[in-house]
Amino acid sequence: MDAGVFSFIDPSEERLPFLVLSIYFPEDVRALSRLCVKNLPKYANENRLREFFSQKGEVTDAKLMRTRQDS
Repeated sequence: MDAGVFSFIDPSEERLPFLVLSIYFPEDVRALSRLCVKNLPKYANENRLREFFSQKGEVTDAKLMRTRQDS
């Protein structure tokens, strides 16, 4: 997929605090990175986010973290 801006969420939806992902890019083993994504919609889930971010590289792990008020 070409580089660019990708939209996963509708700006009018309510947001979650954040998600942490690790993405591995095979062309450079030093590119193992941790990504923190904030303000996600309440309907976001790990499977949907894995699918979205895997368009750019292999997602090695994902953890959706919610605040007490979002539980």
